[in-house]
Amino acid sequence: MKPFLEADFRDQIYEVQQITGPVWRAVRVAGTAHCQTERFFSMRRDGELSPIDAPVAFADLCWPSSRRIGTVSGTSALIEQEIKVHPQLGVDVEITPWTNGELKTCQVAIRFDDAFHLTERFCADPSVCVAAEPIALKLAEALARDDDGTTMATVAPPPPQQAKALAAALVKAKEDFENGQFAYTELPTFGAKPSTKYSVYGGSPRVTLIALDGHSFIARVGIGGIGWRELGDYLITLYTGDGDDLGPIASYVVERKNIGLRSVTTSVPKPPIDNRSGAPLR
Repeated sequence: MKPFLEADFRDQIYEVQQITGPVWRAVRVAGTAHCQTERFFSMRRDGELSPIDAPVAFADLCWPSSRRIGTVSGTSALIEQEIKVHPQLGVDVEITPWTNGELKTCQVAIRFDDAFHLTERFCADPSVCVAAEPIALKLAEALARDDDGTTMATVAPPPPQQAKALAAALVKAKEDFENGQFAYTELPTFGAKPSTKYSVYGGSPRVTLIALDGHSFIARVGIGGIGWRELGDYLITLYTGDGDDLGPIASYVVERKNIGLRSVTTSVPKPPIDNRSGAPLR
């Protein structure tokens, strides 16, 4: 192989796929995000390789996005998929036919309706635990829909005076649970064994204030997973106390289920643009 392939891939080639005729795609998958690195090339009759510019990708081709070679109506095509979880469950599929070079891409956007169900609860205070169940469901759904970081704060906000009194505790909780040393910790279960597959907060949990029966609590809302990966059910924990004395009082596991097709739309997607050059990113 020519140096342009050897230098980029060395011994790390994961797969080589034929697109059509003499045109091939080499791809490797690396890192914890399973990022794909691609090179496209043409096999000449003399056995030498000629590089081909990589077609535009519509996402970064890291988990949960990827693309492969497929066939659409008998024509070779690049098929890119991006799994969507916010604000609706779904998948975007970008299809780029390849006949004597890449052609215009078509996107199929599929979205599903979902429902949230409480599957487990763990209680230090049974009265609070039972009363807060409806709020736990709303918090899980709010996290799923939240794009700007403000949706959860509207679920069950405390009165202004209570919110003001807990402002410092909320800041401290955000530091600890969203970005600090407690970011990846187990859901408190008060000695019980959870059934959910992933009981450790993964990804980027959020912290907010809620009001219940005249009392205010700090709620931690996230998704179970491994490290930054969000893989499982929604996890919600309510805390009482102040500052470093916060203690869990109730925890919940909420399952999000696909309950049916919501919509299917087609469009011509716009590739991401390099802000410096104004050209499509490749």
